[in-house]
Amino acid sequence: VLLVLSDPSTAPVLPAELLALLFALSPAEAQLAAALCRGLSPGDHAAKRRVSVGTVRYQLKQVMAKVGVSRQSQLVQRLYSSVIAQALA
Repeated sequence: VLLVLSDPSTAPVLPAELLALLFALSPAEAQLAAALCRGLSPGDHAAKRRVSVGTVRYQLKQVMAKVGVSRQSQLVQRLYSSVIAQALA
């Protein structure tokens, strides 16, 4: 078991464009994934993008399916453990 702790203020920023390429995400899905990694909630992201929470929830389900996880926490973990995150660290 490997436990990695990091300060969220020093965590690498994951560019949406690279997440889209790595996980075959749409631009909107990639922006959501990047926002979640920055600590935004789905509701915060919806407000910022001026879309409904329902739209963001649907996009979140799509992202989780494409990444192969079933929980939001697993999604963020998988994104940060991706090659992109390792390269940016």
